Order: sequence, then structure tokens, then C-alpha cells
Amino acid sequence: MKQTKKERIIGIAKKTVRKRGNSYGTPHQNFSRIAKLWSCHLEKDISVYDVGVLFILAKVARSKEDMKHDDTWIDIAGYAGATSEAIEDDS
Repeated sequence: MKQTKKERIIGIAKKTVRKRGNSYGTPHQNFSRIAKLWSCHLEKDISVYDVGVLFILAKVARSKEDMKHDDTWIDIAGYAGATSEAIEDDS
């Protein structure tokens, strides 16, 4: 049975998140590190949740240029999963 585009994008996102975890640590570790740096730079508290949402919004903004660019949707799927995991570990 042929994969749907949705299944292909989610599958690629899963592989990408797994590979990035090997390079960057868990989503919670990575997003926490980013949140601390952004908080310092902005002089306001940025949460792990904020990091994930801001990454997703950056991809949404880029999609305005080319809404059919699969990499955008792969990254959004990956960020959604990573954000969900990161905020679960934030408790």
C-alpha cells in the first residue's frame, strides 16, 4: 500500500527528530538551553513551551513564501512532537 503524503511527512519528521536528539540532547534539554539564552537576550522569561511555539511560528512565516515546500511541514510536525515532549518533561 502506498504511503500518503501525510504519512511520509510524519515519517520523515520522526527520523529527523531522532537524529537531532543525538546531536542536541532531548527536546527538553535543548529547548531549556534555548529558553535560557533567549530569556537573557530579551530580558524576560521565555518558557520551553514558548521556544517550541516560536519555532513553529517561524516555519509558518516561511510557508507564506512557498506553502508547498515539504520541509516546512516536516519541521512543523517535528517541532510539534518535540514541543509536546519538552513541556511534558518541564513539570
